Amino acid sequence: MHELGIEPTAAAIAGSVARGDADGASDIDLISYIDHSLSQVVAERSDAISRRHEGERLFFAVEQGLAFYGMFEGVKCDFSISPGTQVVTLVEDVIKRHDTTPDKHTVISGIREFLPIHGDAFIAELKRRTDTYPDGLALSIIRENILLPPRWVIERMGLGRRDFFLTQELLTTAVRRMLALCCARNRHYFNYKLKAIDRLVRELEATPPDFHSRLAGLLTDRDSSLADRYASLASDCWELVEASPFDVSTTLARARFERSFGPA
Repeated sequence: MHELGIEPTAAAIAGSVARGDADGASDIDLISYIDHSLSQVVAERSDAISRRHEGERLFFAVEQGLAFYGMFEGVKCDFSISPGTQVVTLVEDVIKRHDTTPDKHTVISGIREFLPIHGDAFIAELKRRTDTYPDGLALSIIRENILLPPRWVIERMGLGRRDFFLTQELLTTAVRRMLALCCARNRHYFNYKLKAIDRLVRELEATPPDFHSRLAGLLTDRDSSLADRYASLASDCWELVEASPFDVSTTLARARFERSFGPA
């Protein structure tokens, strides 16, 4: 931070290092908050640091923040710097206004795991605000993700045409939506990056049986049972929604999923 010419008001380690389950392939995520907007000069300094350390700038906007990475002593380090007011607004968008934007939920998922290294009071307040998961937010997430790619699209447009890339894209979309449904059912913030899903599933109380292995199987096993396995897991996810306290009907989602269109 000294080389960038800024003084953070708060900072935290995030990700696997913060959780205590880092391994030899883990990177270090350093999140810093400042009490002002960033300047082009700071962005240029980050470029110079990145170039010296085999990295690059990933994002920069004066009012939103800066992200870059570099290699330090053989370890990839990711740096994120943003105004503290911005992250407070983001948290309020999700908690109070039930904003379902995936990037915002990914940020909150990270906040939940923060290990503070500076400005402990600010970090503690962020974590306190994200202790809650309102029913209205869960309902919004469920409604947004309840429609899954129809079975016939997987069978005919993907598998039937031997289009591996389309099949993978459709199933990845389905996996992400099923995870979002289960996270909302459990009032658990979801990191939409699809990292460490085995750990995420272990943290959820209510999931379909063998949830992680069945999700993984959709993306790895291309045998003749794929469409049936996909339909079975989709049905189990909808059953979880039906058993939830939220007033959501799965009738339309189920009908759309099984309806057949296109050439036979």
